[in-house]
Amino acid sequence: MKQPDVEKQEENGARDDGKSSSQRHHRHPSKKKIMDRKETKKKTYVSLIIKYFMFFSNFIFLVFGGFFSGIGLYAFADKGKAIGDALDVLLDPAIPMMIAGAIMFIVSFLGCMGSLRENVCLLKSYAYIMIFIFLSTVMLGALIFILFFSDARSSSLTPDNLLRKAIVKYRDDEDLQDLIDAMQTKFQCCGVGPNGFRDWNINPYFNCSGVNLSVEKCGVPYSCCRHKENEMINVMCGFHTTDRLELEVRDKIYTDGCYPVIMQWMESNALIFGGCAFGIIIPMLLGIFLSLRLVTQIQDQRARWKYR
Repeated sequence: MKQPDVEKQEENGARDDGKSSSQRHHRHPSKKKIMDRKETKKKTYVSLIIKYFMFFSNFIFLVFGGFFSGIGLYAFADKGKAIGDALDVLLDPAIPMMIAGAIMFIVSFLGCMGSLRENVCLLKSYAYIMIFIFLSTVMLGALIFILFFSDARSSSLTPDNLLRKAIVKYRDDEDLQDLIDAMQTKFQCCGVGPNGFRDWNINPYFNCSGVNLSVEKCGVPYSCCRHKENEMINVMCGFHTTDRLELEVRDKIYTDGCYPVIMQWMESNALIFGGCAFGIIIPMLLGIFLSLRLVTQIQDQRARWKYR
């Protein structure tokens, strides 16, 4: 009588063993998939060299951009000068420094944070802005080349016309004044074009008109003066020179205009300027290429996570 009960227990045990065996076989693939997913997430397809090169290089430009922007902002605020027209932006050294520093800071921040956080949106914004800056730089270089070497001198944006406008505003901006003085001292010149030192007659403080009551009337800045070594600088050495013959003042001041001298200097250093241009363009192209490459790697990584 007990034998059928034993047979039933054996059958039930066999069923249980079969179920547990099938459950074990069923569970093992799911664990394997989970492990594969974990291993996939641990494995990165993003190049750490590109990522951290982008981060550290942009961090350096971020620091320099913030520094230049701060210096430009401080210099502009310290003068307390209002912007009258577009030429004030071009002729005030503090404003271009402030704008260039701010652009450098913002773009570098996008590249720095985008590479560190592997943020596709920031990296794409960085790449597109860099492409725009690159194209703008090439166009600006071409425009400067045309303005410098073109025979057409009618544009008010030609370098010699900008220098004449800078002479007019010489006493209105201390930074511009220092820049002109440094230029005339460096290149040993005075004024702009063929008229040379007489170009200073267009400045309201130096012109020889009867209505000018300034003590600098008919004079030029001291940066036009010829200085001997170990000689004390006389800031009044250029007074009463533009109303005299060139031969009478040649031993006292520089009489040649700065524009022809600067043009000759640029032509003699054309290879250096070409090298500087490549030194600016190549890092920009490298930044564009690496940022787009990093975007592609991040998108590939996410695609593998999604479809694994």
